[in-house]
Amino acid sequence: MVKKSEQLLSDKIIEGFIDHVNENGENPKSVAHLCKSLKIQESDFYEHFSDVDQIESHIPKKIWEDTLNSLSEQDFYVNSSEQEKVLSVMYGFFENAKSYRSYLLLKYKNQQNPLDKIKNMEMFRKSVMDYFQSLNLDTALPKLGMPMMDKMGDKAVAITLYSNFVFIFNFWLNDKSSQFEKTDALIEKVFTLSFDLMDPTVLNKVLDLGKFLLGEIRK
Repeated sequence: MVKKSEQLLSDKIIEGFIDHVNENGENPKSVAHLCKSLKIQESDFYEHFSDVDQIESHIPKKIWEDTLNSLSEQDFYVNSSEQEKVLSVMYGFFENAKSYRSYLLLKYKNQQNPLDKIKNMEMFRKSVMDYFQSLNLDTALPKLGMPMMDKMGDKAVAITLYSNFVFIFNFWLNDKSSQFEKTDALIEKVFTLSFDLMDPTVLNKVLDLGKFLLGEIRK
């Protein structure tokens, strides 16, 4: 478990990094430069990050983990269905992201697929994927009779939901609606559709159609 003092220092470094980017439009030029502005020792910095640029990957991960930690302490979330939990996390993430919006806009608004361009992005992507896979949402999927494909069920669902998340993040960066109500509406529509498509009856119909079309092509 991370000690509170260590977490506070990590948060202080991230906040100092964000402040510098917001004020100067670029990352601090060096670890020494950032540490001097924060009045901390370089050795303390290296207890948390390998270099200045690595902090970027920790920012969306921090928003994500703060959201999960907050929700995990609330009874309504603990007692919710898997689908309700996903929606709660999505709403929570973008609510928390408001506190970092200026930084996120400066860093990612003009980039195509912004989240995928974060350096060391695998750290954040893994956290999101691990969460989706932990919910075992693939239990609703019909078995295809192909062991290798069936085993990919939970990962396929996680990849789909992560792709939805990235799509919504891009939308949020450009959302100018009051209280980002359009983003909230998009979250509900996108994830509800994804869950509907996981319905075995719907998927079986899609598979039947695919088999029919494949059979016609082979004739």
